[in-house]
Amino acid sequence: MKRQRPDIIVYILLALICTVSLLLRVTVPWDQVFVGQWVKFTDNDAYFYMRLLDNISQHFPYLGNLDPYFHFPGGYNPLNLPQFFIYLMGFLAWLFGAGSPSQHTVDLIGVYFPAVMGALMAIPVFFIAREVFNKWAGLIAAAVITVLPGEYLIRTLLGNTDIHIIEIGFTTLFMLFLILAVKNSLHLDAAALMRNKRKILKPLIFSMLAGLCLGIYILSWQGALMFVLISFTWLVIQFISDHVRGRDTVYLGFTGLITYLTALLLALASAAGSLTIFSLLIAVLVSAVLAALSRLLTRFNLKVYIYPAVVAGLGMATVAILYVINRTLAETIFSTVTGIFTWQTGSLTAEMQPMLIYEGSFTLGLFWGNYTLCSLLALAALGIVIYQGARKGMPDNILLAVWTLFILLTTLAMRRFAYYLAINIALLSGYATWLLLNITVLKENKVWNSNKPVNTVKVRSKKARGQPAARPGMIALGVILIWVLTIYPNTGPLPGGDRPFFDVASKALFTPSNAWCEAMDWIRDKTSEPFGNPDYYYAQYKPPATDAPYEYPYTDYSTICWWDYGYWVTRMGHRPPFSNPGTGERGEQNYFTAQDQYQAARYSNNWGARYVILDEQTVNWRSDFPAIASAAREPVNKYCEIYYRLKDDKLVPTLLYYPEYYRTMAVRLFCFDGKEYSPKETAVISWEVKTAPDGTTYKEITDLRTFVFPEQAAAFIKKQESGNWCIVGKDPGISPVWLEEMRDYKLAYSSSQKSKIGSVEMPTVKIFEYTRDAIPVVGDWNGDKKWEVGLWIPSSGYFLLDINGNGIWDPAKGDLKLGPFG
Repeated sequence: MKRQRPDIIVYILLALICTVSLLLRVTVPWDQVFVGQWVKFTDNDAYFYMRLLDNISQHFPYLGNLDPYFHFPGGYNPLNLPQFFIYLMGFLAWLFGAGSPSQHTVDLIGVYFPAVMGALMAIPVFFIAREVFNKWAGLIAAAVITVLPGEYLIRTLLGNTDIHIIEIGFTTLFMLFLILAVKNSLHLDAAALMRNKRKILKPLIFSMLAGLCLGIYILSWQGALMFVLISFTWLVIQFISDHVRGRDTVYLGFTGLITYLTALLLALASAAGSLTIFSLLIAVLVSAVLAALSRLLTRFNLKVYIYPAVVAGLGMATVAILYVINRTLAETIFSTVTGIFTWQTGSLTAEMQPMLIYEGSFTLGLFWGNYTLCSLLALAALGIVIYQGARKGMPDNILLAVWTLFILLTTLAMRRFAYYLAINIALLSGYATWLLLNITVLKENKVWNSNKPVNTVKVRSKKARGQPAARPGMIALGVILIWVLTIYPNTGPLPGGDRPFFDVASKALFTPSNAWCEAMDWIRDKTSEPFGNPDYYYAQYKPPATDAPYEYPYTDYSTICWWDYGYWVTRMGHRPPFSNPGTGERGEQNYFTAQDQYQAARYSNNWGARYVILDEQTVNWRSDFPAIASAAREPVNKYCEIYYRLKDDKLVPTLLYYPEYYRTMAVRLFCFDGKEYSPKETAVISWEVKTAPDGTTYKEITDLRTFVFPEQAAAFIKKQESGNWCIVGKDPGISPVWLEEMRDYKLAYSSSQKSKIGSVEMPTVKIFEYTRDAIPVVGDWNGDKKWEVGLWIPSSGYFLLDINGNGIWDPAKGDLKLGPFG
């Protein structure tokens, strides 16, 4: 019983860490998630998964292959994405809801799921560190993963109901069981396995569990082949390392074969993609072939360096054969592998941008913000682990090194992988802290064999003399060291007042504002039902019997918003948006930047739009507007630009807006409610391009004039024979040019929450109803025949034209019929 007491203490401490982790992840963001009558989710994609959970929880286990609310027109087939996450949450909702869960039960399952999973992550982290290092390093690592800020924390907070926590959880479990499988089979050779088949029981179970976790990971995320690549890379390196050292590689072949075969069977049962099936099949074959090749070369007593040469040759031959047999598949594999290491510096999606680049400049701030001082500890420990792996060839050290280096490179390329790297940072910083603890507090230098128990020779000698194993002062000093190195840098308060963990957890950055929640309540309750019945949102949908697209009822319509907000419209508003984060922009950027309502109508009518939702970020130069302009393939400086002016002998930057900005549909509707606007004055500036001492160029204002009427300003500019002159506005809510009335738009809703746009305070969210079905158009037909004015009737699909008379053009048939049409 006395022997077990230290382990009992360790497990009590581990349980305490998990409890603290759960409390932090629930209580800190609580007020941002449970707000009045709303349950808010802290991730945009969470609303996509919650929409599917709303439906599957009413029909569990049926998940149809159609969601007409996803976007209009078209809908979406949920079976196109990995489904484990949806089924897992659906089962939990069905279980806790006694087979008929209420909406409140569904919300609670969804909102608590990531926090509970995040709290439990301390357990596999502890056991991995215990297996590779020791139990005390494991406890420190578990504490570190509890308080790390940044991307990992965001993904494990209350309300962040996304697949990311499943990705983190099952990849960590995969690595844990893979390490256990290898360590339990390490000293087995083929002869021993044949004599005593019981010895394969533990390696078999752990290998199958590793394959099960890898298979579930594949069922959860489209990019799951990343960990197939990581483990496969380690496997090849370990085969070569063991063979060169004269170690029997049967255990590697056995572990790889069982692990990848289990994952392959699970992938086949779930009808995974051909790339996944092919990759796992290759991994199964390579596991068997490399083990057999090692035994064959050993039997013939050939030089050890022949093995890596043959392995390299087989690899190159396999790639060449694949290119010959299926070049497309080979190129897909190559692009998939290289793609995760590519730095997409031009991406507008934050999670796709490199970790070390922010707003075009190199920075360490993002990396430090995610891992703080633990990043330095982990990098130092990584060097030790690599050294140990190279020196001793221990598979757990080599696996941890390969795993960490791979994830580190992918994180530097795309910051979305920062939540994966958090596990490695916790493991390595826990090890580094334990090393420092031994050297500085316990005064023990024999710490390099990380797989030995933490009890040292010095401590045992004290027991032999009848002295206590550890003095209270040493324990206190050790706790202080752990706190200073791993906890305090993450929790603060730091000298500058920052509290990294709490600052991130309390903001819940991606929750919809109260204004958006109010707007979605209004559009759900106050607008006409597109499918005729409000319960249709929970219906069991029946797709068309053929490959024909889903036929929406004639009462259906779309809602236009910037694609970032589409999931909110579906889940909270129960209305099909035109676009969402799953589709990306589908053309709404062209609608929002259109310079008049007739140009905009060419888009909105084609989409069956009835409502347009805008918020202050849509027109904000520092938020969505640059992304909208970029998506429309327009430079942002077409709409606004920073100028400099001299004031007190100093250059002062000023953001100025061009007439094109005020004429966009987004600004006309949100800032001016679609009403006619006549400016009180119009400003005209002249400017020159100057060069700063660092070689960069800028525009400096050299003259400023104001006019009562925009026509006067335009006439003045036209008369200027030299210089650069333009009309500008300083305030997004005060236009320098006349804006005509948008007669086909009616302001239907304004949020009670206000935001300041320039000097004007206005509702944060506005919803406009689009009321017209026949749109006047001007242009040409087939590029040669001209008309002065025409009428587009979207409901019939016809253009009514006036080409020296009356005519009608059917775009579907491409023909023109002339004659009077009443």
